[in-house]
Amino acid sequence: MFEKIIGNDQIKEILSNSIKNKTLSHSYLFLGINGIGKKLLANELAKQILNEKKENNPDLINIEQDRK
Repeated sequence: MFEKIIGNDQIKEILSNSIKNKTLSHSYLFLGINGIGKKLLANELAKQILNEKKENNPDLINIEQDRK
C-alpha cells in the first residue's frame, strides 16, 4: 500500500492495518522536522482512503503554511 515510501515502516503498517480493518481515525497529525516525508505519507494515505490514482480529487485539499 505504501511501497513507494521509504522508511517509517511501523507507521505505514499501522495505517495499512487501519485501512484494511476499517478502523481509521477521524484525523491524523503528521509531525516532525522538514524533509522526512510527512506530506508524502499523508497524501498517499488520502489517496488510499479515496481510492484515487490521480492527484486532483476535489475532496483532497492541501493547506500550506504562509511563509510570510
